[in-house]
Amino acid sequence: TAGGSRSVPATSARPELRAIEHMFATGGGGAGVSTATPRCPYGDAMTDLVTTAEQRQRYANDGVTVVRGACDPIWVERLRAVADRSMGERTPLTREYDSNTGGRFHAATFRWLGDPDLGAFVRESPAGRIAGELMGATTVSFFFDHLLVKEPGTGNPTPWHQDLPYWPVLGEQICSLWFALDTVDDDNGAVRYV
Repeated sequence: TAGGSRSVPATSARPELRAIEHMFATGGGGAGVSTATPRCPYGDAMTDLVTTAEQRQRYANDGVTVVRGACDPIWVERLRAVADRSMGERTPLTREYDSNTGGRFHAATFRWLGDPDLGAFVRESPAGRIAGELMGATTVSFFFDHLLVKEPGTGNPTPWHQDLPYWPVLGEQICSLWFALDTVDDDNGAVRYV
């Protein structure tokens, strides 16, 4: 999606915020696309749409929309397990952002390549279908996952920013999906788009 996002720092009285962001693009074009990239085809007949006409129109008009309840709760539990495993690892693809206020701010990328639960989510969940429906595409390619965990007490807000400079792809059909793994509100770090 186009636009900036920011999260409000969690306070010690708030629950942690775990989220995974996925990036999809149509077809197989664009810089940095691997031929091994999972594809999420769903053919010509789109009879059981995950998104509504209103959500698709809002995405077309504003570059952003909310799709609630599209994933079965079992996916949320599996992705929470991914977050918990990641918190215990230190690899070149994990990062701890400095937090002088007590809570950890953990990030990890490309977890889907080695984590069976996240790999299954990429291939089997409705995420690819949601991206395809919003972009009006019958095939999408998955490029990137970004896990973010902010524990209670984390005082590091994410500043307003554009995601586009971070994406190694060209084209107009690029979609980022943000999945909250915990209840999100203004107090613990709701993402905002402008």
